[in-house]
Amino acid sequence: MSDPNQSDDAATSDVADDVMLGEYANYVSVSSTQTEFYIDFMLNVPAVANGGEEQVLAVRRIMISPMLIRGLIKALEQEASSYESTFTIMLPTVNS
Repeated sequence: MSDPNQSDDAATSDVADDVMLGEYANYVSVSSTQTEFYIDFMLNVPAVANGGEEQVLAVRRIMISPMLIRGLIKALEQEASSYESTFTIMLPTVNS
Protein backbone atom coordinates (compact mmCIF):
# COMPACT_ATOMS: atom_id res chain seq x y z
CA MET A 1 0.00 0.00 0.00
CA SER A 2 1.29 3.41 -0.78
CA ASP A 3 1.97 6.08 1.78
CA PRO A 4 -0.42 9.01 1.19
CA ASN A 5 2.53 11.38 1.81
CA GLN A 6 4.59 9.88 -1.02
CA SER A 7 4.20 10.47 -4.72
CA ASP A 8 3.61 7.49 -7.00
CA ASP A 9 7.15 7.96 -8.36
CA ALA A 10 8.69 7.69 -4.89
CA ALA A 11 6.63 4.61 -4.07
CA THR A 12 7.81 2.75 -7.17
CA SER A 13 11.37 4.06 -7.59
CA ASP A 14 13.00 0.96 -6.13
CA VAL A 15 11.03 -1.61 -8.16
CA ALA A 16 13.23 -3.83 -10.33
CA ASP A 17 12.74 -3.52 -14.09
CA ASP A 18 11.48 -7.10 -14.50
CA VAL A 19 8.92 -6.57 -11.74
CA MET A 20 7.90 -3.18 -13.13
CA LEU A 21 6.73 -4.86 -16.34
CA GLY A 22 4.07 -6.69 -14.36
CA GLU A 23 2.06 -9.75 -15.32
CA TYR A 24 -1.48 -9.96 -16.67
CA ALA A 25 -4.22 -11.73 -14.73
CA ASN A 26 -7.95 -11.81 -15.47
CA TYR A 27 -9.05 -13.93 -12.51
CA VAL A 28 -8.35 -13.56 -8.78
CA SER A 29 -8.99 -15.90 -5.87
CA VAL A 30 -8.65 -14.97 -2.20
CA SER A 31 -8.38 -17.42 0.70
CA SER A 32 -6.96 -17.36 4.21
CA THR A 33 -5.62 -19.29 7.14
CA GLN A 34 -5.28 -18.02 10.68
CA THR A 35 -1.85 -16.56 9.86
CA GLU A 36 -1.99 -15.47 6.19
CA PHE A 37 -4.21 -14.23 3.41
CA TYR A 38 -3.52 -15.74 0.00
CA ILE A 39 -4.29 -13.79 -3.15
CA ASP A 40 -3.92 -15.93 -6.26
CA PHE A 41 -3.73 -14.09 -9.57
CA MET A 42 -4.60 -16.32 -12.51
CA LEU A 43 -5.12 -16.27 -16.24
CA ASN A 44 -8.34 -17.78 -17.52
CA VAL A 45 -7.59 -19.03 -21.04
CA PRO A 46 -10.80 -19.58 -23.01
CA ALA A 47 -11.38 -22.84 -24.87
CA VAL A 48 -11.26 -21.02 -28.22
CA ALA A 49 -7.70 -19.86 -27.55
CA ASN A 50 -6.59 -23.19 -26.15
CA GLY A 51 -7.60 -25.85 -28.64
CA GLY A 52 -11.06 -26.50 -27.20
CA GLU A 53 -10.31 -26.77 -23.47
CA GLU A 54 -10.62 -23.88 -21.01
CA GLN A 55 -7.70 -23.53 -18.59
CA VAL A 56 -7.00 -21.44 -15.51
CA LEU A 57 -3.26 -20.92 -15.09
CA ALA A 58 -1.62 -19.55 -11.95
CA VAL A 59 0.28 -16.33 -12.60
CA ARG A 60 1.34 -15.36 -9.08
CA ARG A 61 0.42 -16.03 -5.43
CA ILE A 62 0.82 -13.20 -2.94
CA MET A 63 0.71 -13.99 0.77
CA ILE A 64 0.10 -11.16 3.23
CA SER A 65 -0.31 -10.79 6.96
CA PRO A 66 -3.86 -10.45 8.31
CA MET A 67 -2.66 -7.17 9.83
CA LEU A 68 -2.42 -5.71 6.30
CA ILE A 69 -5.71 -6.90 4.80
CA ARG A 70 -7.93 -3.96 5.88
CA GLY A 71 -5.32 -1.49 4.60
CA LEU A 72 -5.17 -3.36 1.28
CA ILE A 73 -8.97 -3.26 0.96
CA LYS A 74 -9.00 0.47 1.75
CA ALA A 75 -6.22 1.17 -0.79
CA LEU A 76 -8.06 -0.81 -3.48
CA GLU A 77 -11.34 1.00 -2.75
CA GLN A 78 -9.61 4.40 -2.93
CA GLU A 79 -7.84 3.51 -6.17
CA ALA A 80 -11.08 2.19 -7.72
CA SER A 81 -12.88 5.42 -6.78
CA SER A 82 -10.06 7.50 -8.23
CA TYR A 83 -10.13 5.44 -11.44
CA GLU A 84 -13.90 5.90 -11.79
CA SER A 85 -13.60 9.67 -11.24
CA THR A 86 -10.66 10.10 -13.60
CA PHE A 87 -11.99 8.01 -16.47
CA THR A 88 -15.74 8.45 -15.81
CA ILE A 89 -16.18 4.69 -15.97
CA MET A 90 -18.15 2.76 -13.36
CA LEU A 91 -16.35 -0.44 -12.49
CA PRO A 92 -18.58 -3.50 -12.33
CA THR A 93 -19.25 -5.30 -9.08
CA VAL A 94 -18.54 -9.00 -9.41
CA ASN A 95 -20.22 -11.37 -7.00
CA SER A 96 -18.15 -14.36 -6.01
